[in-house]
Amino acid sequence: MACEDCGLENRLRAVEQELGHNQAVHKEFFGRLEQLERQNAVTDERYQQILAGLSEVKADVRDLKEKPARRWEQVMGILLEWAVLGLLAASLLFPR
Repeated sequence: MACEDCGLENRLRAVEQELGHNQAVHKEFFGRLEQLERQNAVTDERYQQILAGLSEVKADVRDLKEKPARRWEQVMGILLEWAVLGLLAASLLFPR
């Protein structure tokens, strides 16, 4: 009977060692997974910051594109005002 139990004891020890090894491997695996999750969270935060910065840059570019058009409209408005004032002054100074 003792010899029959020896084989089972050896197998039991091997299974226990394998179990301990598997636990260590699983612990390492889950540790790496948690590390990746933390890195992913940091990457997501940086991505959001980049998107926010990009939105600001787009708004600034849009404003810069509109500035020359606004200045041109302002210059044309001033010229039209002076033209109207000139016509009024001419009509008052030189009546028909």
